[in-house]
Amino acid sequence: MKHISYLPHELAKLFTKHFSFPENPLFGSVATIKNDFPRIRTMRIYEFDKKGCPILLTHTGSNKWKEFSQHRQVSVNIVSESKLLQVTVSGHLTLATTETDFEAAKHYWSMIRPDVKKIYDSRHKVGEAYSELSDLAISQEPPKTFGMAYIIPSFWETLHLEDEYAKSCRYQYRLNENTWERQRIQVG
Repeated sequence: MKHISYLPHELAKLFTKHFSFPENPLFGSVATIKNDFPRIRTMRIYEFDKKGCPILLTHTGSNKWKEFSQHRQVSVNIVSESKLLQVTVSGHLTLATTETDFEAAKHYWSMIRPDVKKIYDSRHKVGEAYSELSDLAISQEPPKTFGMAYIIPSFWETLHLEDEYAKSCRYQYRLNENTWERQRIQVG
């Protein structure tokens, strides 16, 4: 069977050229569902794994993780700094933790900023009222509450905006029998 890359080749080049990724961080607005209503938040996309799946990281006690667990469909909208390029990815989530994939957790834990690692201290209670805990410890190993969400894309879309909107280029990529099919779509 032919190897499937979940990141079309043109999009891999686009992320390097227009977003300077992976040298610069990549952020997107992540849409999930909670109680039959859409929820959105900005999250960092840490990398594309060897299969081309975007990787999101979060605490397993967070609302994000709960939403990921209950509804595995997700969409992410990524906008360039110049706001002239928008990339959307939709797909199904595969979830992993330190307990289910320790080697991947070690790899991704090394990418987390030290100040963010503090929220994984067992004294920090996710979702409780704010209290300043400057003495939180930074774990050297990924804790049991470290979650990894792999987006398995089934759809990508790019929108290159032009000064004259009608001349903008919009392309959709759909996975069909292990091949990405690209189609130009009218803007609007």
